[in-house]
Amino acid sequence: MWTILIADKYELEDTKHEIITRTANCKIFTYYLDLGCFSSVRTFANSIKKEHKKIDVLINNAGIFKALEETTVDNLNPIWQINHLGPFLLTVLLADLLKRAAPSRVIFMASSGAFFHTLDRNTIPDLRSRDASNILEPARTYYNSKLYNMIVCKELSQKMGKHNVTSNCLHPGMTNSGLLLNGFNLQCFRPIAHKLVSLFTQDTEKSAQMVSFLATSQVVAQITGQYFVNYQASPYPKILEDEQFCKRVWKQAEELVNLTTEENLWEDC
Repeated sequence: MWTILIADKYELEDTKHEIITRTANCKIFTYYLDLGCFSSVRTFANSIKKEHKKIDVLINNAGIFKALEETTVDNLNPIWQINHLGPFLLTVLLADLLKRAAPSRVIFMASSGAFFHTLDRNTIPDLRSRDASNILEPARTYYNSKLYNMIVCKELSQKMGKHNVTSNCLHPGMTNSGLLLNGFNLQCFRPIAHKLVSLFTQDTEKSAQMVSFLATSQVVAQITGQYFVNYQASPYPKILEDEQFCKRVWKQAEELVNLTTEENLWEDC
């Protein structure tokens, strides 16, 4: 029976008890984690390394479409930090535990929205800036951050491949998770909006099945560096063919999370 670690910035006891009730698995551990704060990510990672010897599967599932705050405590755009930089730092810090569990897996929650990115391969965007006056800014930043999830996934597969650690990402489908309602400020007419959104989205359990497939299925045990849609490997956006652009994205992330020499384990990968 799996040991499951759940991390969030909100109260998780109800989630923990629901899982135990439905599965009879008592090996459920909950932790506080705020991906919008690098010190929180480091504290969480240190706790995990002290309490657990290995990680078989790391699922980077967190993401936001819109943020109320202008900047995070680290002076970054909240969407960029929570969707991209926080998961990047977390994965780097837990690399040793993933290698120790090999064969192990890393999964990133991407999105088909990445194909609507607004990035130029000749320019790396400033992840600190935010144009609050532009109503399209949250969607644009969200799509760009999902593209960066794909880039990190692909780069990680190259760095960790020789350690028998796979890295894949997926589009879970349009999911009725509250992301759309909260992202577009539809709370004022939530009952109607919920019905409309339900017409073209699927429930969260159906989306979770594909995550479970990538996390546990032997069919994908040896597959790495891929983007999955409907249980099948699919093409990435064309910009990922530019290796130099992808490496610059990775390097920028290392710099923005202030990766120390002790934390930067990729020279050994």
